[in-house]
Amino acid sequence: MVCWRSESAGDGPAVGPAARGSRRLRPSQLLRIGDTVWALDEFQPVAARLDPAGRLAGVVDWRDLPAPPPGPARPAAADAAHLWVQHSDLLGRVDEGGLRATEPVPGLTLLTAGGPGAWLAEVPHIDVGERATDGAWSTPPLPPGGRIVLVAPDGGRREIGLDRPVAALHADADGLYITVNDRPPTASPTDAGHGSWQFAYHRVTVLLTWSEPFPARIVTADRERVDPVLQRADWPGWMHTGPEHGWLLGGLRWTMGWDRDDDRIEREVLVTGLGREGASQVRLSLGRGRACAGLHAHGALWFAVHRGRCLHVDEDAPVHVVRLDPVDQEVRTVLGTGAVDITDRCWPLPAGPPADADAYATRWLDRLSGLDAFWHPSDGGPPTPLARGLHGSRAALDGVWPDLAVRVTFGHPWYPQGVLTRRIPLFDELGRPDVPEHCDVYLMEDLETGYLPPAVEAVEGVLEI
Repeated sequence: MVCWRSESAGDGPAVGPAARGSRRLRPSQLLRIGDTVWALDEFQPVAARLDPAGRLAGVVDWRDLPAPPPGPARPAAADAAHLWVQHSDLLGRVDEGGLRATEPVPGLTLLTAGGPGAWLAEVPHIDVGERATDGAWSTPPLPPGGRIVLVAPDGGRREIGLDRPVAALHADADGLYITVNDRPPTASPTDAGHGSWQFAYHRVTVLLTWSEPFPARIVTADRERVDPVLQRADWPGWMHTGPEHGWLLGGLRWTMGWDRDDDRIEREVLVTGLGREGASQVRLSLGRGRACAGLHAHGALWFAVHRGRCLHVDEDAPVHVVRLDPVDQEVRTVLGTGAVDITDRCWPLPAGPPADADAYATRWLDRLSGLDAFWHPSDGGPPTPLARGLHGSRAALDGVWPDLAVRVTFGHPWYPQGVLTRRIPLFDELGRPDVPEHCDVYLMEDLETGYLPPAVEAVEGVLEI
């Protein structure tokens, strides 16, 4: 198998060194910096800057910062004048002119920015324990308290020791909100039964105001506990209407997401303004798709919306940035799909694939070639198929590195007169292996739950799912 062919290869259509086609900005995070809103690309080191009315004010990149390792990207953070980004153990400071400085930050995670700079912390894994043989839940003690590190724009650092492990940080005009795990999690059975459990994490929040002296250590029991700030409503999922979610604007608390009473695959993203008692006062649609980011800035709400089906937003689906004016309740697209060409600002592709690319692709081809025999043990009984009715499955490599994928095709009762197919990419935009972990399980879940396109969308007997 050859997943990449050079000019001299004689086994198929020749291609030269890897070249990227036109790449357009696909925003997935929105941040306010000074008098502009920055729309950050979902993968590449590029952002579009929008003025308060939503007009394009410029494009910034930080491609001189080495690319992070494959996997989920860490969110960036912003203060009044800078964008802060973390790639592995390196922190970068960016302004409208590009990358200005880098700082090594081993063992730390960028959590927020504001006041005197960027705030990072040691964020340990919190072990929820396990169920003992006697049925009780055994939970280990919390990790020891960690530290918070401030990195200032001039590169200076200051540290705060903590008696409890950090869970979250948030900086705003009041100061630094510090949320810690106060005691080990506790488990309780869920109402659903079936051996499922839910966990309470017992977190508390204290406030370090900007006006008070910078402490060397914080003992959380010695400080007044405060309510955590409203969480940003930029989760890609159901609408959260609890009092801890959303943005306060124009006398209403605004939140967004899918309606929990709507279980259709064609879900609309809704923005809801809630009154004092939590009753819906305003309800607006952002169209079908998934809202991946939200921001309150310049007296308006801004959203990045991936168009498409709620659970199947494909990598080429349109992405729009919209602006909601809470006074006239007008939703206006300010950055449409393909509006910003970032081709020349991306990290460069390597000249060829990694040495083990063929072996990696072969492993995934083999794993996805036997979906008919994909089973799991049922509770106390014999193994049962994860997807009833799946038959005649086959898998093949599709494309050429770096756009190489495994395409699985099979029969299923959803579309009895034809076949269903799904393309599963194997490499990221920089041609590095991007492990599609659990892709087979996700496929089976989609088949079992029926979150599939209607059969009328099939083309020549093939339905893309």
